[in-house]
Amino acid sequence: MKRKKINIALFGESTAGKTVLMNTYFGHEFCENGLSTIGIDSPTTLMKMKDGNEIKVTLFDTAGQERFHLISFGILKASDAAAIFYDVSNRQSFEKIENWYSYIIENAGNIPIILIACKCDIEHREISKEEAEKYAIERNIPYIETSSKNNININEAIEKISNDAYEYVKNKNIENLNINNKTNSNFIKK
Repeated sequence: MKRKKINIALFGESTAGKTVLMNTYFGHEFCENGLSTIGIDSPTTLMKMKDGNEIKVTLFDTAGQERFHLISFGILKASDAAAIFYDVSNRQSFEKIENWYSYIIENAGNIPIILIACKCDIEHREISKEEAEKYAIERNIPYIETSSKNNININEAIEKISNDAYEYVKNKNIENLNINNKTNSNFIKK
């Protein structure tokens, strides 16, 4: 793999928990009433992949508001994977995940996608774990429940989508290499 960088786009409604989860991942103190992202935020980290390679991972925290969808489109086109977030205590945020899923598939093809439930520490849930798991299984995407407040599965969620993106890029590069070799073989003088 030549490229040592992967990009991951984070999608979901504006109060789903994307920014708080990302801030928790990067070691910032938990803030329950954080501000919504305006436009885009894109912190970067170095991460060791399952095969031992160290890769630069950029997480693009996109704004969930409709007026920022054009910015999100550009980010998605440059991404190697996407994460869709929803809040387990907000039915509307869960109902919107199909829109995000379709948006990703239509505009980025078959990049890896993960479904991330936020705020799993909350007692009053509007979406059961079983309902979300069923949704993910039907679309053949991984699902993980997280809590930024209690630091539950934060690293696991980011590591899972990062490794999936890394494998996707590696496989895409191998496919491109094979296509180029087949194309170039037509020009070999015999």
